[in-house]
Amino acid sequence: MQNQMDINQNTNPVASTNGTTQQSPDMQVKVQNELLNQDLFKSLKLDSLTEEKKESLKQKMVDTIQGRIFAHIMDRLTKEDQEQFKKLLDTGDNKQTTDFIDSKVNIQDIVIQEVLLYKTEMIDNAQKIEEMIQSK
Repeated sequence: MQNQMDINQNTNPVASTNGTTQQSPDMQVKVQNELLNQDLFKSLKLDSLTEEKKESLKQKMVDTIQGRIFAHIMDRLTKEDQEQFKKLLDTGDNKQTTDFIDSKVNIQDIVIQEVLLYKTEMIDNAQKIEEMIQSK
């Protein structure tokens, strides 16, 4: 699930009205792009795992993200659209299901959002664990 976005980025932070520094929208896009393209195994210091273990872990990660994407889509659909979506899923017609979802939500934005959220959570949790270990 690697998405490449070629956007001209400005990396200047913007001061908010309360005196704190916020990232400009362009900086946020840059950070998001870096996170999307970041190797999660390296970030979690798991790049020394065997390929078999990496594949197993990657599949679990993909399953988790897909579940989140499905839940996110369902949250955005009306009850009627949810029923229609479930019926389309049951037919197994991927083209018709994809066309239906594309007409209701911006699936690319949802995928990017959920991948970013998952990676951020995983990296944050790994850092907290590492800090706990180092503080003992």
